[in-house]
Amino acid sequence: MVTHSTEPGELRFLTRDDVNEALDPASCLERVEQTFRWVGEGVVQQSNPFDLDVSSADDEYGIGMVQSFPSYIEPIDAAGHKWLGYIERNAERGLPTINAVDVLSDAETSLPVAIMEGQSVTAMRTAGHAAVGAKFLAREDSSTVTIVGCGDQGRTHLLMMAELFDLESVRACDIDDEIRNAFVDEMSEQVDADVVATPTPKRPSRAPTSSARSRRRPDPS
Repeated sequence: MVTHSTEPGELRFLTRDDVNEALDPASCLERVEQTFRWVGEGVVQQSNPFDLDVSSADDEYGIGMVQSFPSYIEPIDAAGHKWLGYIERNAERGLPTINAVDVLSDAETSLPVAIMEGQSVTAMRTAGHAAVGAKFLAREDSSTVTIVGCGDQGRTHLLMMAELFDLESVRACDIDDEIRNAFVDEMSEQVDADVVATPTPKRPSRAPTSSARSRRRPDPS
């Protein structure tokens, strides 16, 4: 059940830093796997996203859409909604290609509990999907992972894989050398493995035991 310390009608606004401080790979992985089970048991209400096409034929920044994702998870009595935007060439503006805002409500009263930055939640949840698959499909002794796309998703995918496996080697691949090298420097401090830059995702002489492909999201800062 959703619990909160705010008075009825009051809202918590969570920034990206707030969300990142509250989330950790282990608990997110546990919740994603549990939610998959709940979906199978039929106790999660969700619908296909409602898409709004916000692009136009003469839009120099290409394809664009806004999507609405509502859901209700009965076992924890929580209703939520993700409002997600996607502009294909936002990177040329120095903006993230994908952005999101999440709204969490107390299902018992229908009152909103929090409005939060959703891009971080999306990155962790998406990585959780891949990690659950790897948990059941990859070899238990997997020690090498290849990350294709070194943005937010690449970071969260690696953190999730590091929760599951005793990694020894991480191969980082991105079409942007600067972003790839920054990923190597940052993630070398966060995981206990040898993180190296790989210029191409072509299969090496010894195939990696696990791989994760992610969409790179440029940081506007």
